Formats: sequence, C-alpha cells, structure tokens
Amino acid sequence: GGARARKRGKESESSSTQWMIVPTFMFTRSRHFLFFRSDAGIVNIYDESCLTEHNPTPIKVIKNLTTAVDTLVFNPDSQILAAASRFKKQATKMVHVGSNTVFGNWPTAASPLSYVQTVAFSPGSGYVTVGNDKGKALLYRLNHYNAV
Repeated sequence: GGARARKRGKESESSSTQWMIVPTFMFTRSRHFLFFRSDAGIVNIYDESCLTEHNPTPIKVIKNLTTAVDTLVFNPDSQILAAASRFKKQATKMVHVGSNTVFGNWPTAASPLSYVQTVAFSPGSGYVTVGNDKGKALLYRLNHYNAV
C-alpha cells in the first residue's frame, strides 16, 4: 500500500487537494520538519508544532514544481532542502530554509539533470549529487560551503 491522506489542504482559493504525508519526519540538528505534498508539485513545509494545531500554517509553500514531488532531502546542516520529481525533466529545486527562498540560479536550462531519481548532499554540504534516469550521478559544488 501507499501513503494515506492524513489532512486536507488548499492549494488555492478554488481548489482542494488531499495532501500526502511523506513517510517520515525530516529530523535535523535544530528542528523537526513535516512535509505535505500534492500531485500538482506543491510542497508545504511545517515545523513540528503543526501536529498540535487544528488549522496549521506552513512555514513555506514551494510552488515551483508542476509534477508530483517524490524526493525531499535536507543537506546536513538543514539550511537547504532539495525537492525533485522524476516525472518531468529538470524538475528539481533547492530551497534555503532560513530565508524561505528557492534558488533561482540552479538548475539552469543547460544543467543535464534529465529525470531526477535521487539527490544527496556530502557530509560538509560542499557538494550535491543528482542521480538521473540515465544511470548518471552528476556532482555539483556548492561554493557557499568550505567543507566538502
């Protein structure tokens, strides 16, 4: 069996959707996060206080993807969240959680991501690798981080 709908959410004023809970919490060094995603590519990020609220408000709504998100990964210091969908080419975004901003400079149209199957960060966050449908692991340097 698959995941079961746990909450109803609103993508917009005119549409309602069943939010699917990602199977586990994302435990980080400083906070615990919970993600709900829709088949339309929207990801809502909540902190753990949402579990006790009747009508929780997300701390961030990611609307930059248009197909179902099936990869959500934090870097080791929990500053960056990578979200990807294997259902559309180039469907990958990275979010700086502290400022709630999506990185606008990556991926570019020239990034050969293809259909992303997995994303992983190095222990020091200096690198991110993207595995695609062609069996390739593409390695990218994150210049903000000194450690590899």
